[in-house]
Amino acid sequence: MNQHSIQARFNQAMACLEQGQPKLAQSILTELNRLLPVHPDILFLLGASTSMLGERIAAINLYDKLLKITPDFVPALNAKGLDLAALGKQAEALAAFDAALRVTPEFIDVLLNKSALLNELGRYRDSLALLLPHREIQNPQLQLNLGAAYFHLGDFLRAEHCAQAVFRQIPQDSGALALMGAIRLKQRNFAEALSYCQQAAALAPHDVNVQNNIATILSEEGRFAEAAKAYEQTLSLNDAYPFAKGSLLHARMKGGVWDGYEELVEEIKRRIGLGCKESDPFSLLATELDAEIQKRCSELYVAARCPVINPYTDWYRNDSGKIRIAYLSADFFNHATAFLMAELFELHDRDRFEIIGVCYGRSPDDDMRRRIAQSFDLFHEVADRSDREVAELVHSLGIDIAVDLKGHTADTRLGILSYRPAPIQLHYLGYPGTTGAPFIDYLLADPVLIPTEHQRYYIEKIAYLPDCYQVNDTKRLISDQIFSRAEVGLPETGFVFCSFNNNFKITPDLFDVWMNLLKRVEGSVLWLFQDNPFAAESLRKEAVARGVKAHRLIFAERMSLPEHLARHRCADLFLDTWYCNAHTTASDALWAGLPLVTKIGDAFAGRVAASLLSAIGLPELITDTDQAYEQLAFELATNPEQLKSLREKLAVNRLTSPLFDTLRFTNHLESAYEQMVERYRQGLKPDHIRVSN
Repeated sequence: MNQHSIQARFNQAMACLEQGQPKLAQSILTELNRLLPVHPDILFLLGASTSMLGERIAAINLYDKLLKITPDFVPALNAKGLDLAALGKQAEALAAFDAALRVTPEFIDVLLNKSALLNELGRYRDSLALLLPHREIQNPQLQLNLGAAYFHLGDFLRAEHCAQAVFRQIPQDSGALALMGAIRLKQRNFAEALSYCQQAAALAPHDVNVQNNIATILSEEGRFAEAAKAYEQTLSLNDAYPFAKGSLLHARMKGGVWDGYEELVEEIKRRIGLGCKESDPFSLLATELDAEIQKRCSELYVAARCPVINPYTDWYRNDSGKIRIAYLSADFFNHATAFLMAELFELHDRDRFEIIGVCYGRSPDDDMRRRIAQSFDLFHEVADRSDREVAELVHSLGIDIAVDLKGHTADTRLGILSYRPAPIQLHYLGYPGTTGAPFIDYLLADPVLIPTEHQRYYIEKIAYLPDCYQVNDTKRLISDQIFSRAEVGLPETGFVFCSFNNNFKITPDLFDVWMNLLKRVEGSVLWLFQDNPFAAESLRKEAVARGVKAHRLIFAERMSLPEHLARHRCADLFLDTWYCNAHTTASDALWAGLPLVTKIGDAFAGRVAASLLSAIGLPELITDTDQAYEQLAFELATNPEQLKSLREKLAVNRLTSPLFDTLRFTNHLESAYEQMVERYRQGLKPDHIRVSN
């Protein structure tokens, strides 16, 4: 074959590749390679066609053959990096990209591919450092990669600027629309988020990230049936999409839909055991999955979402003589966490402690928000700052102990503490379980909540308080209004079981027991909190399926806290949920004088009510099996004198037991803080500590 014929065949192969015919191109190039076995261009295109056919290892071998001949062939290094990344060999892929950049530092395709891989690996700071010198280049993909790095670092303002830069070039770019949707979702502007994501999905219907964000938005808007279908669509596009199965499970549970519940829980458990990213931690709290699986779930989630990034190793020494505490949260407003903690902030000993609030949520300006803001020595509003900027603030304040109050709950920004801005970091109250975060040193608990033999289920060291881990605000007002049963939708006669937990905590096995109780206690009703109308409808259907008439389930609508506490007087007995107990809700019931029956579980979330009952001197209301739980509730419902005696005991203990002694709790917590600081100042690593009475 003469030179002219070779060139013609080569051109034909290139045309085949451009027309999406890699098999034909590979055939032509293989023929040419036999004639010219060391021709760089032929080897490169042969590798490209082989890669397009999914034969990535063979493609890499061809690129290596080429690179032995021409080590600085940048397109081959770049293509090799892409194939290595596709095979999951990220370190080798990065090495290939680096080799290409050493030859041509500003080769745009390599910069884009390396930054995309860094973002995929969660190395957002490295991606940012790579792209920032080139940020003025008007390349849409560069701006999107840059925007993605900013977004994951919590810098939504700069991420939005990147998206707008793309829009100036391509007004309807699916990637920029998707980025804007993700930003608005984080900012909780769900209407705009959904609009952006739906536009992106119309342009890129197979973009699984966009589809997952649509599902998340629908869930946040309380459209749980639609959200579940959208998560199913996500999984149809990618059955291993990170954390989607847990989100699907949670959307179904929020809507009270239990079809396929057991199978989905078992599948999540199996895959987490294999190290797969199947669920965010919160979505598993109300399932029967044990503490070991929940720990593994948290570790996998943190590794993916909050990797440790360039942590501080030097901290400003606080020379004031006071221990400086920073509380970080988005919930400094009328929220369950604030309802419990407000008085604690006011009672801290200002001679020994300086208390700083760091609010990263766009919270409403309500009475609780104003009360809490006034209770801190300093109160910083940082909703518009990136995680790195907030970490820099905490670091600059010379904080001794940074206290995360969110964990894996809505609007969390646990990533702030991944920079380790304080020498001692702990989690408290917001999330009932281990954070799984290697940058969190301590978890506040008590001996009932986390027995010594359970410490292995927690990545943190446990700081044991002697009575109960949960603080309470004794200034919580109970309205003087005396509700009649009719005013709250209850029948005039009959025993009233109630459970004001969020509906997602109700599981099929628990519901079986509740329905048994309704069947055993004639004329009784079950008074539930109406989390959403979808769950109410579903739960009534489940009751009918178990032989209980739908009208015996009565749903309570939202009320102000003082009125909500007051309406507890219309109930006779609170039935706790099992795997994720009532927490603030349990304190509400006990504070309002309503006895509560619980079943103690294995994991943190299922042991909270037992901790509260122990601290208020009512351990007889703690059971440890399904049968014992049902039998105790039945006995109390059918023995008025026994229930009356319990109510009288609760009335006395309510004002004399440790559970509602906020000053006592504050003193114990401050003692724990002092022990943590003393260990640090002695150069000792965090370890389990116990505060004595």
